[in-house]
Amino acid sequence: MAGLTEPHLQTELPGPRARELIEADARVTSPSLPRAYGLVPARGAGAMVEDVDGNVLLDFNAGIAVCSTGHSHPKVVEAITEQAARLLHYSGTDFFLPLYAETCERLKRIAPWPGITPGGST
Repeated sequence: MAGLTEPHLQTELPGPRARELIEADARVTSPSLPRAYGLVPARGAGAMVEDVDGNVLLDFNAGIAVCSTGHSHPKVVEAITEQAARLLHYSGTDFFLPLYAETCERLKRIAPWPGITPGGST
């Protein structure tokens, strides 16, 4: 995947392996979970995503609007690895996590929001 800069189709979309996996999924998952597209991703790098049939597509999803760094960005992978080695998940709504307050303080410095004070009051 690394170094790919443009889409390349190997098969029709969805391809034969993707169709096989979509059919297997439909046999065991709830129909209450609709899928928007017949994409079965295998891996990604930057703005490109490769499906299980080897089709390379330009990925416009941006992590479904939560992460626009692209796939497998080395600095993001490094940060995730470092954090996962310390503490993988704890709810910031249940406990006081220093990392949460530190992140909020950093955001306050780089993107101030006039009228907003600590604790969320205006």
